[in-house]
Amino acid sequence: MKILGIIPARSGSKRLPGKNTMDFCGKPMIEWTIDAAVGSMIDDIVVTTDDPKVVAIAANKDVHIHLRDKYLCRDDTTTPPVLRDVVDKYTGYDYAVLLQATSPLRQSQHIDGALECLRSEYDSVVAVRVAEFKQAWLRTIEEDVLYKVPMTKSQLYVMNGSIVIFKPEVFTEWMWGKNTAPYIMNRERSIDIDTRLDFDIAEMMYAKS
Repeated sequence: MKILGIIPARSGSKRLPGKNTMDFCGKPMIEWTIDAAVGSMIDDIVVTTDDPKVVAIAANKDVHIHLRDKYLCRDDTTTPPVLRDVVDKYTGYDYAVLLQATSPLRQSQHIDGALECLRSEYDSVVAVRVAEFKQAWLRTIEEDVLYKVPMTKSQLYVMNGSIVIFKPEVFTEWMWGKNTAPYIMNRERSIDIDTRLDFDIAEMMYAKS
């Protein structure tokens, strides 16, 4: 089984400018993800970016650097076309692994754990965490009226964004395939940094780990 790792890291973050290269607990944030990928069972790793600072960091690592086109670097660019751009160029892999640079507390062991969840019947594996809110508190708002959300006896989970494994041949812009296996991570390792508050919480979690 041949595995391709993909780490997207564009330059234009609005809510936390320069977050991919910010110093996080002693090294640039993206370096945590690169190091986790290099230390995992992933065979080859591609960093897709338009950021010269990211390029400078990645150049010192055992990874491929893919300079993405400008149309894939806009504020409204979603992740799927960025992934498609990479998997169309880097072919011959059984699975690809999306690793967001904004999940610095995800480690090599988590990537390997997710890869070990792969079975022939699965098209993909997605990292999740337990949803810690109470279902009884959930509401929707329709035409300025508050409504209860139907409850379920099943445990609810939230995708944490840190690991998505998928088959390139079944990947579409909106789906990872028909059958997706979960890889459950704890809350501390699931944090995704999108704001300064997220960043500060992640640093506190790292300090306590």
